[in-house]
Amino acid sequence: MERILADTPRIRLGQALTALEQVPKLSEFIGVPTLIKRDDRLDELGCGHKLRSLEYLLPYHLSLGCDLIVTYGSMRSNHSKSVAVACAKAGIECHVLMGGDTFEIPSQLQGSCLITALSGAMMHWCEGVSWTQMHARAEAFCATLRATGRKPALISPEHGLYPGLLGFMGLAQELFGQLERHSRTNIVLPVGTGSLAAGISIANILGGYNWNLYGVCLTLNEERARQSTERILASLPPELSKTNDSEAVLNGIKFHDSLSYRDYDRFDSH
Repeated sequence: MERILADTPRIRLGQALTALEQVPKLSEFIGVPTLIKRDDRLDELGCGHKLRSLEYLLPYHLSLGCDLIVTYGSMRSNHSKSVAVACAKAGIECHVLMGGDTFEIPSQLQGSCLITALSGAMMHWCEGVSWTQMHARAEAFCATLRATGRKPALISPEHGLYPGLLGFMGLAQELFGQLERHSRTNIVLPVGTGSLAAGISIANILGGYNWNLYGVCLTLNEERARQSTERILASLPPELSKTNDSEAVLNGIKFHDSLSYRDYDRFDSH
């Protein structure tokens, strides 16, 4: 794992190390020492752990000859914000398609969408396009660009596809160095597309960390979260896939979906 992380091209987009802080009140309530990994402080704009995967994804796409990045998200999307911010830091042209189940063209930008625009990304409004249609819309947009001679690369919200997955494996390696190595540790993870959980689980196996992993599903139920994680694992190159049984990786995560809200971008009704 260390060799692959070291040998894969990478650009630095965030802090070299984020803090691992104790949470006294939560520790007292639960009855065991509880800590939080402050990846929200990876950069000054709150992009969080998504920058870790983009550190590997951007140089990968550039090595294939792309001259611009295309992505998509909702008004609240931290993913599209992170891609726009990463492209601005790396000096790469970025186009962001905004849509989703409840999307309406805004009269005023705010929050993540405002930061996305201020990062210099070119915004494209997709009103009336449901979330399930957004990937196809982004692919069609890329095809239009190619017809003009451009070379776009599409980074979807499943940005944990290899080599982006390496960023989350690096996160696990960093976290292991901050924890007491002899102790049995429970790690609680958010599960959106499953890329973070997959990366942590692979590192857990390869590094022999002996962690208990619990994935809290945000938008997907347990079955769909496992399916999404399987798709991400299928993108691994031979040097990693041969050393990792996808079932072992998946079985290394206990998924919980009691808190998931199911419908993308319909936050107000839950």
